[in-house]
Amino acid sequence: MTSIPGTRLPPPQLQFSAAFPSRSGPQAYQGVRAYGPFDSSAVSLVDGSLLFVFPRALQALAHRLAEAWLNGVGSFKGFESMFRVPVTTGQAIKSLVVNSDLTDHRSAAAAYRAAIADWAASPRDRDPDLALVLVPYSERWQTDTPYYEAKAALANMGVPSQMVTQELISEQSRFQWAVADIALASFAKLGGVPWIVEAPADDHDLIIGIGRRDVGVEGQRRRIFGYAVTFISNGTYRQTWSFAPAADEATYLTRLGETVQAALRSDLDVDQGRLVVHLSRRTGVREIGVVQRAMKQVGITLPAAFLRLDDTALWDSTDTADETWVAPKGLVVQLGRRRALLHAEELGATGPPDGPLLIELDKRSTVPDDAFDGLVAQVFRLAHANWRGFNARSKPATLVYGEELAGLVGYLADVQSWNPDLLRTDLRNRPWFL
Repeated sequence: MTSIPGTRLPPPQLQFSAAFPSRSGPQAYQGVRAYGPFDSSAVSLVDGSLLFVFPRALQALAHRLAEAWLNGVGSFKGFESMFRVPVTTGQAIKSLVVNSDLTDHRSAAAAYRAAIADWAASPRDRDPDLALVLVPYSERWQTDTPYYEAKAALANMGVPSQMVTQELISEQSRFQWAVADIALASFAKLGGVPWIVEAPADDHDLIIGIGRRDVGVEGQRRRIFGYAVTFISNGTYRQTWSFAPAADEATYLTRLGETVQAALRSDLDVDQGRLVVHLSRRTGVREIGVVQRAMKQVGITLPAAFLRLDDTALWDSTDTADETWVAPKGLVVQLGRRRALLHAEELGATGPPDGPLLIELDKRSTVPDDAFDGLVAQVFRLAHANWRGFNARSKPATLVYGEELAGLVGYLADVQSWNPDLLRTDLRNRPWFL
């Protein structure tokens, strides 16, 4: 064991109002509950905005979900109260009942697929902005299930979906805590901004999280999925750019270059100071080269910082001054001029935090070494911009969102009705994969 001095970053302040900077605090749930969300202007629940999908056999549970989502349960006071978005119950919400007894996942999946396809082909004034779908529980790797069939069928219509399992709703003690997170993810998928993270006044960076994942096999060949998730430095989600999985490395790199170019053209503003690229542990030198070429082709001359973020490194650190020996949240242990460990989580009621995040500034970066400390602090702030849940793991949103998308696309690739071309549609403007 080696003793190394460290520094501790202060907890980031979350902001819940653009007009009133004083409406801020360190806790997401308490802040949204007290002040409302940072921006709800893009969310309008008019006639037909919401579609509840549920099997006839679980109609009672569907009513429980709708009642809790709308009017609250436990400390959660309901979607309208929490997010300050009016919901006209009789007009905004439509229902789609699936005729399936749920005794077999495969037949139930076919019933969901058929019901949504029939509904999609029927006349209506508008498509919903969000579907809340009640499904039976299934293991994540089981793809021939109502969960994935409904997700794919609704995505084919450009409709984000929020899945809720019957088992969760049936367990009242769990459900009353989970419904707030269900509503939060719903609000984000509807285009709302629950909160942002307070950033220094001179921080105008565009941050792109780049990653890759093998999503299965095609014959005997793997397929590579790549993505670029864009944020601005206060944690505001911009878009996710991705493509259908490629069958070989060369095609993957070509498509990734096109994806990064599209992201830069769409999301880079004239007043941004730097381009900061967060590289997942699976990415490497070739991806950096792709970004450099994309910058040149788009005509960008901004300073670029290439940061590798690895949450699987074998490093760990402890605080011997604490009786638990758990390193405090915000602890930064410097391992060199361009290398550090960041503890983004704290000891909680559910157990010890995950290990530290290894952060490395690649030598191909065009920012000076003394910018590294500020970039580490920026990573820490982005660990508080995860809208997946009010108490979601403190991991940079640039990593979380990409991993969630990659995992979902990996399983959807096995669903016959899934169309990977949807990844390039307007769905990318909302975090539909949360």
